[in-house]
Amino acid sequence: MKTPFSYIIAFSIWFLFSGSAASASPGTEVKKQAEEMAQALLKHDYEKFASFVYPDILYLMGGKDEMIQTIKDGQNAMNEQGYGLMSILISEPSEMIDTAGELQCTIKQTMEMKAPGGRLVSLSTLVAVSKDSGKTWFFIDASNTDDIRIKSVIKRMSSKIIIPEPMKPTYLKD
Repeated sequence: MKTPFSYIIAFSIWFLFSGSAASASPGTEVKKQAEEMAQALLKHDYEKFASFVYPDILYLMGGKDEMIQTIKDGQNAMNEQGYGLMSILISEPSEMIDTAGELQCTIKQTMEMKAPGGRLVSLSTLVAVSKDSGKTWFFIDASNTDDIRIKSVIKRMSSKIIIPEPMKPTYLKD
């Protein structure tokens, strides 16, 4: 006969090895959250998307509501011109760097957009920052800016963070 104690032991062992988010490695968690952010953008869930944007970027854009409206306006303009986001693929993150209690890394994303007569494929770099040991991640798209501007937003950005030069999108004709 099983005692209540044996159920507690069994539950404790299950919980310990269940792979909960709290036990996920920072590299696994940053990729998961970057993928969640990408899916939110693809599904036009701008509230969720905004929850992943580095807070100082939200501030610089006039707040969450202003940023959401800017994204909506941009997507509407793109749609009117025959462009539209089709997919976003998130790659593995770079090495995690601990800088003054913040975890930082970069992570590449490949975006595919429909375009008149074909599609555009672009590769960009996200800078990811966690202030809570990798549980929550915030992102900055570094594709349209330089190190100096990013460092003005991320005050404690590590000098070990390497942001590659932006690449021009590739046009693939249908």
